[in-house]
Amino acid sequence: AVDPAHPPMNIKTRKKIKGKFPHKLKSDVTYPVPDKIETTLNDAILKFFSKLKSWLTTKYKNITKIEIRIKNKKPLRVKLGCDPSKPDLHIGHAVLLRKLRQFQNFGHTAVLIVGDFTAMIGDPTGKNKTRPQITLEETNENAKTYIDQATIVLSKNNLKVVYNSEWLSKLNFSDLIKIASKYTVAQMLERDDFTKRYNSGRPISLHEFLYPL
Repeated sequence: AVDPAHPPMNIKTRKKIKGKFPHKLKSDVTYPVPDKIETTLNDAILKFFSKLKSWLTTKYKNITKIEIRIKNKKPLRVKLGCDPSKPDLHIGHAVLLRKLRQFQNFGHTAVLIVGDFTAMIGDPTGKNKTRPQITLEETNENAKTYIDQATIVLSKNNLKVVYNSEWLSKLNFSDLIKIASKYTVAQMLERDDFTKRYNSGRPISLHEFLYPL
């Protein structure tokens, strides 16, 4: 007999609650679903970091700092970087922007890092050929629409916008040599996108290595 208070669930409902009970779900058993589950982003963050602390090594001390800041109600600075290689943000950015807005709603500061300098090279991730180069003027023009579009989701009140040309454009050739000396070609080729292109004989331009560098 079916309990009127807890009617049978459809397959989708079973999948949603799977793993929330100590026993396996059975097709002939009905399970109550809570009317309302109240949680907050901050609670979820604290729970997440609590689980991580048991196995994280000492090099992740910042995790504890984040937890302390949340408990002491000190705002975090949550950063998102995007390269204005084209005039429009794509749908994938919407997920990250909405998450940033959630942090803003809880009093944290969102920092949007516009990669106007790195966009001149273009992110090689997932690309099977060299991206066309664009000028700094073009990236800055594209960035104007990025800010307009991003602020449709993000609040302007606790938002900071910075451009990575502010520090990357100040690097000279001597600085670049010092940075490049810390990495090897083998490390660069470990990237999946470069590995596939190298193995298939597709050209990789030297300036593309500067992006991950």
